[in-house]
Amino acid sequence: MTIEQIFTDVLLELERARRLHPAWPTDIVHAAALMTEEAGETLKEANNYYFGHKGGTLASIRQETLETMATCVRLLIETPCLAQVFPGNQALSLSKRAREGGGNEWIQTKLVSDS
Repeated sequence: MTIEQIFTDVLLELERARRLHPAWPTDIVHAAALMTEEAGETLKEANNYYFGHKGGTLASIRQETLETMATCVRLLIETPCLAQVFPGNQALSLSKRAREGGGNEWIQTKLVSDS
């Protein structure tokens, strides 16, 4: 799996999460709590996998990780005090490009320019 595919999947998950849960907290504490909840679900799946409990699969860990990453993006772009850092309309257009099979050029360019 390439980093481009991972971020494409995150953008698709972001779009799905917005459809399922359009409301987002306006304060940083509740927004961060949602992100932490998703991270906790990832940890739960990892524990289930590691200890051989029901439901713990690599696929479930991957899915929960993608959901956590999408929630991190939402935290950055939809929480009013952080939204100015990365405007939400740019992420919306990126998720549309990901759905259509594009968007990797931006991800690749951004990763290279930030390193």
